[in-house]
Amino acid sequence: MMIFDASSIINLFEQKKIEKVMNGFCLNLSIYELGNFVWKISNLYKIINLNEGINLLEALIDIFNSLNKIETKSEDYLEILKIAYKENLTFYDASYLHAAIKNNLPLVTDDEKLYTASKKYIKTLKSNEIS
Repeated sequence: MMIFDASSIINLFEQKKIEKVMNGFCLNLSIYELGNFVWKISNLYKIINLNEGINLLEALIDIFNSLNKIETKSEDYLEILKIAYKENLTFYDASYLHAAIKNNLPLVTDDEKLYTASKKYIKTLKSNEIS
């Protein structure tokens, strides 16, 4: 079992290796990051149009719905902030790291900054390193 952040879900989807995330975990915030990715490539970068974006988001929603969710409790927020501050991560990224530490699960991320920080605490992999 592993925790997947949004960057790894997107990359595994693009590589047609999404079966690697099955039975894995993510955070509830992952859907917002996946949606933001679709917004960026459709609206900001104009790589795809709105209809293609809708189709892509529908596929990503299906993947998100198939993953187990780790709930963040209110008492976790202060610890997440401490990690974010200590490692100079966004609160979002620190949330993934905190969840991995708290649940003793490896973290899969293709975000270089999160990858580097997480390796200090837990087993951390990039999407192309999982078998």
